[in-house]
Amino acid sequence: MATLVRRLRTSVAPMIDVTDPYFLRLTRLISPFGNHQLWTEMIHANAFSRGRIHLDPVKLAQNLPLRELEDFADNVVVQIGSSSPQDAHEAVDTLVKLGVRNINLNCGCPSRNVQMGAFGAVLMKTPTVVADIVSAMSE
Repeated sequence: MATLVRRLRTSVAPMIDVTDPYFLRLTRLISPFGNHQLWTEMIHANAFSRGRIHLDPVKLAQNLPLRELEDFADNVVVQIGSSSPQDAHEAVDTLVKLGVRNINLNCGCPSRNVQMGAFGAVLMKTPTVVADIVSAMSE
């Protein structure tokens, strides 16, 4: 019996002011075959641990493609930014409860604002911190 390999035709990278929930919904509607991966804009992990974003349905809907999670969860990737293992852990815990199946730690954003927050590309200077964050995310 042949094994069917599922291929993703496209992967929409996280882009600030572009890959918001409305854009992700449009992308999914134009190609409803489930053959692409949709990435959210980066959400700072402390939006969950300190900002309690998940308790405000309006703010949550502005940041997460909740409608897409209902039937497209395998193809949605939520990207978080953090320099704190505890904040990252809390964000992942909350996101999983919301139905998110794929979570990515931003270690590549070169933005000056992001670097001043000690996350994004600047994390690559401290691999032990990245290891601690990833370990906390997987607990």
